[in-house]
Parts: sequence; structure tokens; C-alpha cells
Amino acid sequence: MTAVVTTGLAAPAAVGALAATEVWATRSLGGSQALAASCLAVVALTVCRRWPWAALITTLPAASLGYVWLAPMVALYQVALRTGPVSTVIGASATAFVYFVPWPHLGPADWAPSSVALTVMFSGLISGTPVILARLVASRRELRARMAELALFRTREHTLETQQTMLRERARLSRDIHDTVAHHLSLIALQASALEVSVPPERRPSVGWCASPVRRP
Repeated sequence: MTAVVTTGLAAPAAVGALAATEVWATRSLGGSQALAASCLAVVALTVCRRWPWAALITTLPAASLGYVWLAPMVALYQVALRTGPVSTVIGASATAFVYFVPWPHLGPADWAPSSVALTVMFSGLISGTPVILARLVASRRELRARMAELALFRTREHTLETQQTMLRERARLSRDIHDTVAHHLSLIALQASALEVSVPPERRPSVGWCASPVRRP
């Protein structure tokens, strides 16, 4: 349990550290407003598990800079992992749109076919990768849950079979004991009858009284 909790805390911390490192490495590519948007995107990652949509929206201004990738991708990953398909499509479309649009602060737009194709591919990669990873993680969780249910079902089935086997064995032992006791009582009754005939007449009542408990009515 402690290892699971430690892993659950270490993963977000590592992602946050990588996002902060990205902001630090690209701090000289934009002005103070760009740096503020990048830092805000990193801060948004602290709440992306609880409020993934709010985190994604907060990271989109940083995404419009063109060189901040990690924070928007992490936020989109949480949206795809924790919300439905419709929200996932909307989030991925919004992220791809922000990365595709040539915003004014990025300088003159290059509408050459090769540049447009590369921008489309880059936008699709940035918005598609988190969604694919989230779907894989969700599928793995579902598979793990189903395997756990199957293991529990097999355990219950094995327990039920064991109980049924014990009940059958008890019934068999009861029949064997009953048949054995009945057989011996029959022998005792026969022997008592033979003894009653063989003894003198004055002792027959005593023998009959001793044999009466084992005789059938």
C-alpha cells in the first residue's frame, strides 16, 4: 500500500518537474507575458487530476506560444482519461486548433503547402498522443478489473466445489455408518434370539429383556 501511494505521488511530481524544466529551458524565447503563461500552465498541472478541463483551458495560452508542449499534453491526457469520449474529442480538437493557428505573436504566417502539412502533423501529434495513451491506460485498467473479477469468480467457484465435495463426503459417511450400525444391530438381534432359544425357559425373559432394545418393533 505504501509503495502504491509513493508511486502515485512521485509520478505527478516528476511530470511537474519536467514541465517546469521545459519552461526554464524556453524562458528566453518569449517575453514576460509568455513566461507568465508558461508558469501558469505548470501550476495548472497540480489540479489536473481533480479538474482536468480547468487545467487544460489554463494551459492553452501557453500552448499558443508554440514551444510549450508538455503541460498541455499532460492536461489533455487527464481529460481523455477522466472524462467521456465527447469531452475528449472537444479537448483534442481545441488543443490541435491552438497549435495549428498562426497566432499574431508568432510572427508572419507561412502558408506554403509543406509548412501547412508539417503544422497539421505536429498539431495532430500533440493532440493525438495524449488521447492514445489515455485510452491505453483506461483499457489496461478495465482489463485488470475484469481479470480480478474473473479470479474472484474462480475462487468462489472453487470454494463452492469444495463445500459440495465435503457435503457429499459427509452424506456418504453417514450412509456407511448407518448401514454398518444397522448390520451389527441385526447380528446382535439374531444372536440374542438364538441365545433366547438355547437358554433354559426360566432365563428366557431376562435374555429377551436384554435383547429388546436392538430388536425392531
